[in-house]
Amino acid sequence: MPDVMLCNIARWGNTMPIGQSGRVVIEIDPDLKQAIYQSLKEDGSNMKDWFLKCVEEYMAEKNLQQDLFAEEEQSTRRVV
Repeated sequence: MPDVMLCNIARWGNTMPIGQSGRVVIEIDPDLKQAIYQSLKEDGSNMKDWFLKCVEEYMAEKNLQQDLFAEEEQSTRRVV
């Protein structure tokens, strides 16, 4: 099995295979890709650092929402 799993999203629809490597492969418009790389370069950043920062923020928000939901659920159970 290859370390890198590439696929065409049109072939798979909304489900993309997930490989075991640490790589994330997405297909985007080449012009958008270049614009992102250029903008990140101007900011002194790169795609990997930007992506990891976005993931960290996303996961923190998601965990916060899950924690708030769990607290709300626990307080509802106590009242009932």
